[in-house]
Amino acid sequence: MAKSFYKLCDQQTVYEVTEERLKAYEELKNDLTNAPFPLMPDWKLPLKLYIDACGEGLGAALHQTQIINDKPVEGKFASFEEKLSQKKKDMGKAKWNAFA
Repeated sequence: MAKSFYKLCDQQTVYEVTEERLKAYEELKNDLTNAPFPLMPDWKLPLKLYIDACGEGLGAALHQTQIINDKPVEGKFASFEEKLSQKKKDMGKAKWNAFA
């Protein structure tokens, strides 16, 4: 998402506003200002467990919806991720979810 900004880190680069950079800026700004924030768990409320497994890694996150400022807000309070070793990659998709 921020890839088009990397070119600006080079001191020899002349800053030029392009459509690609404007779009990347707006997307980055939106994602950063609307990103989920960590919550303190309320153990009286239900939890949601999200898991994902792909060819590169595994991930899991515990989320909970709480009422904040009179609005329901879903936030993450615990997460795990792991890059798959070649041995685990060779095991196949069916076993990836078991690892997650």
